[in-house]
Amino acid sequence: MRLGDWHLVFIFATLMLIVVACTPLVTAFLPRTGEPFLALALLGEEGMAEHYYPQDDPNIPVGDAVHWTLYLYNHMGAAQYVAVRVKLLNATTTAPGLGPTSAYAA
Repeated sequence: MRLGDWHLVFIFATLMLIVVACTPLVTAFLPRTGEPFLALALLGEEGMAEHYYPQDDPNIPVGDAVHWTLYLYNHMGAAQYVAVRVKLLNATTTAPGLGPTSAYAA
């Protein structure tokens, strides 16, 4: 190749290097699109949305172990404080806040 041919290759390679080097800088300063959110999910024994109860029977005897996975995904753009409070009840127990004096009582 002649020297003039290498000149075109050099210009093309330089332009490509500038584009590749500037892309992270440009994306860092562009505003992020999308709405920030938190996702919370309760998953079954294998980390999937199934098999929540042992042998898939919702009537769990006292003393049987139940294994669930709590999934929390933070897409807020910064660290968030999240408190997860769980109360397990049986079918005959009145849910908290649903007593006769509650505004939510039926």
